Amino acid sequence: MKDTRNILLLVVSLCLVGTWAYHIYDKNNYAQEPVVVVKKDTVAEQKAVNDSLRTSYSKTLAQLDTTARSKDSMNITGYAVKTSEIDNLRNEIYAILNLNAITKEDLRRAEVKLKLLQQKIGTSDNGNTEISKQTKTSEVKNPVVVSSDSKVKPETKTVVQNKQEAEPVLLNTVNISFRAFQAAAKDQPTTKADDAGYFAVSCLLQNVMASFTDTDVYLVLTDPEGNVIQDDQWQAGMFSTRSNTRIPYSRKSSFSYAKGDTKRITVNIKPSEILQGSYSLQIYHNGTRIGKSDLRLN
Repeated sequence: MKDTRNILLLVVSLCLVGTWAYHIYDKNNYAQEPVVVVKKDTVAEQKAVNDSLRTSYSKTLAQLDTTARSKDSMNITGYAVKTSEIDNLRNEIYAILNLNAITKEDLRRAEVKLKLLQQKIGTSDNGNTEISKQTKTSEVKNPVVVSSDSKVKPETKTVVQNKQEAEPVLLNTVNISFRAFQAAAKDQPTTKADDAGYFAVSCLLQNVMASFTDTDVYLVLTDPEGNVIQDDQWQAGMFSTRSNTRIPYSRKSSFSYAKGDTKRITVNIKPSEILQGSYSLQIYHNGTRIGKSDLRLN
């Protein structure tokens, strides 16, 4: 009996020891497992930031002065350099905001470039920007009238306010191609004025925020002497900018556009004479310049 009891006690003791050993082993394994940190889903946040930047970007483009970008403005010292910087920033921002897998770092870069673009627009053309012209103004008239009893009576104050014009919704230009082609050889680009026979212009137009019905895009090609090339009386004409300034254009393209699509414009312009010097191509939509490219022929 004693032997049996001792055996039972030994078995129970071994079971208890095994249970505690397993418990300690399992606890150590659990403690060594890496802590899983559940990261908050930031997709919605990044989309909100992206949409906000797109809105600011569109408003910034609407502030570009169209009058200062006419042929008279191209005589301003340093203007070509500044407009080139503005166009480069516009293209860089648009490319970032249209990345398929945009990251927080991309959004930060876009925000920095957008602020720089706004600064350059605000300081270009000696402050003579379209947005400064459209700022609300008030005129207060307060003349004094001397009556027969020599008492001074102020005239009633008249306040006149001009409402700020609504900012237009614009298409964005992407991948502008502006080249001269030889007259003798087909589809052969050239940088020599003597060999050039015509200019080929193409670009992509996009807007991921809006659609357009029967909208117009104008191409303005200017020669080295500052004259707008109008080689075809049926395809050329004049249009109005946002400041109600009438300027000539070389080509006009009318179309309807669905939000998010890509619209390609391709035209050939054949002047009667191609001179040596710098040619400037400007693209307008809703009265605002949305793209620019320069070409120099030797």
